[in-house]
Amino acid sequence: MIGCKAAQPAVVVGVTRDSAIRAVGELPQPHLYRRFTSQHAGLTAILLDTSTDPATMVQPVRRTLVAVGQGIRVYAVQPLGAHVDRSYAQVRWLTGVLSSFGFLALLLAAVGVYGTIAYRVTLRTQEIGVRMALGATRADIFRQVVTHGLAIVLVGVLIGEILTAGLTGAVGAVQEGIRRTSLSTHVAVGLIWIVVAFAACYLPAARAARVDPLVALRHE
Repeated sequence: MIGCKAAQPAVVVGVTRDSAIRAVGELPQPHLYRRFTSQHAGLTAILLDTSTDPATMVQPVRRTLVAVGQGIRVYAVQPLGAHVDRSYAQVRWLTGVLSSFGFLALLLAAVGVYGTIAYRVTLRTQEIGVRMALGATRADIFRQVVTHGLAIVLVGVLIGEILTAGLTGAVGAVQEGIRRTSLSTHVAVGLIWIVVAFAACYLPAARAARVDPLVALRHE
């Protein structure tokens, strides 16, 4: 029986799996499907599977629906792809905003690493001059500065990845649909940070490698 106030008998002709039919990201839910002619008044969406051009089916479908009964109005006929694409508009907008904030955070982090390493090179100018006077090559100085900057970033990345994995697992335990981040994503994030850190450290390291030992020893 279907309905609460005016129950009607019904025959079950098939069982379908839970489906997500209303919104992007919706969790699959059980749904009841009835014959079109038994629907109550209101808006109804019909999905038509065709092997021909969907545009050629607009008028035949419209005539068929109107012929089913009086009072039926066809408001919109469109390909499923257009409907799905429109439903992703909000997701794309949100993704764009989050990506912009992520890029801004990455840029600020790169500026911070650059400033820290450049300041450290300035403070160690005399030390660099002494090391070069004792036989250290420019390549040694460059490598030392870059290694120090990368070490700072790698420690931060490691802490961030551990916290991300832990928080994702904790949130996923209470919120269905949130899964742990894949290993490839963690590796990609780590590589991006390494590239950014190297770019931020390159200029201070190159400047340190060009230090004149005589000038550095007189530096105050």
